[in-house]
Amino acid sequence: MARLFNTYTIALLLLFLVTACGSNRPRPDSASIEVPESFSADGEIMGSAAFSGLSVLSKETGEWWRGFGDPRLNELMDQLFEGNLNIAMAYERLNKARALMFIENGAEGPNLTLGANGGRSRTVAGTADTYRASAAASYEIDLWGRFAAKSKATRKEMEATAGDLKAIYITLSAELVELYYLGVERSLQHGVATRMVEVAGEKLSLSEQRYREGLVSARELYVAREGLATAKARRPSIESEIAGAGHSVSVLTGRVPKAGASNLFTGSNHLPLPPRIPVLLPSQLVNRRPDLSASLLRVESNDHRVAVAIADRFPSFSLTGEYGGASSSLSSLLDSPNILWNLLVQATAPVLDGGRRRAEVKRTEALFNESLLQYRQNLLVALKEVEDALNTNRAAIVGLPLSVAKREAADGALNVTVQRYRNGVGDYMDVLTERQRLYEAQSGELSAERALISARLSLIRSLGGDFMEAAVQKRVDENRSAATRMRETFQIEEIN
Repeated sequence: MARLFNTYTIALLLLFLVTACGSNRPRPDSASIEVPESFSADGEIMGSAAFSGLSVLSKETGEWWRGFGDPRLNELMDQLFEGNLNIAMAYERLNKARALMFIENGAEGPNLTLGANGGRSRTVAGTADTYRASAAASYEIDLWGRFAAKSKATRKEMEATAGDLKAIYITLSAELVELYYLGVERSLQHGVATRMVEVAGEKLSLSEQRYREGLVSARELYVAREGLATAKARRPSIESEIAGAGHSVSVLTGRVPKAGASNLFTGSNHLPLPPRIPVLLPSQLVNRRPDLSASLLRVESNDHRVAVAIADRFPSFSLTGEYGGASSSLSSLLDSPNILWNLLVQATAPVLDGGRRRAEVKRTEALFNESLLQYRQNLLVALKEVEDALNTNRAAIVGLPLSVAKREAADGALNVTVQRYRNGVGDYMDVLTERQRLYEAQSGELSAERALISARLSLIRSLGGDFMEAAVQKRVDENRSAATRMRETFQIEEIN
């Protein structure tokens, strides 16, 4: 008997060595990205005069949109976080990932099942009652860390899903501000276009009067008519853009788009300067960008999945046991003579599987390498986005003072022309022409102001942030409480 036991032991060890051979190979090396010490234009952008006089945002909240000082925008942002369906779907994906994590965590512990049956049967020997009750337990020893690796993989995936959720907060908050100030700017442009129509109408009336008096040619009359038609043609497209921005804001905040949504943008008589952004080093980008954090977490998750695939090629060891009783009488079911029990130790090892497990290791290694390369690509794109946003901000900062100077010059020219006309020197047509130029300059200044806002929003998106941390934690806790209440209600209904 001892010799037989030794023979089986040696066979098991040989099987173990054959199975493990070639499983754990070194991970392929990937060159890291050389992150620059600073961005190319951050000092120039942050020190610009365009930032003078602006309040510094609270470091505690990080709610950058409050730097615009617009209560209506703050209210819309609250509605976005509460009612946006993309955010709601992202929370459900997070709930799904968390549930999967709990499923994998549960596989690490022992399993216990209870069973009972009873019945009556009739045979040739007569009628007999049979009762049986048992408790069965099983536990697989995680000798190679397969279950632990699975648990770590699903936890990292859950954390990555949480990063995806936070990235949605950043994207949608910037999109809302972009749409809001698009609507405000187009509403202000609509007012400028209306004044330009009025001026063009006056010029046409004056040209018609002069034409009737024989003071101007027909060409000047047609030019005036063309100017009026051009001024009128601007308004329908502006009105369409205002309505479209209102509808998009409605969808973002989880409401049905309908007429009157463009009223959100009325009441403002100017566009504010955007808030300034704190200086950020490239090395801090990974910690501030949730999408980069999520990409890195998926690399770690796939690394653990490689460990799962490798461990799956090793033998597994499990313990199973059962304790119960069987009797023809329910009252004596658990009496000592009727007690049944067993305890088993089981060892299994893959021998022939057609190369499936080896292929699974290669698949997970390829998945790990792909996710690592994807992370590097995402990091490169993130650095590019910041550089592009800084350059766009630099161009917008340079362009806005020029537009302001043009509007101020046009305003001065109009004042001089009006004064000359009042002194009997100039012509009223010159006054109308200067008013037209002033309105065009005002339109250009509005476009430059919104370009600066858009540039700043692109910078905010590219730099990331953590303003949503408290909101996410609060909503996750609320979802857990709601799920707990639902389970308690279900259990009460079952008892009743």
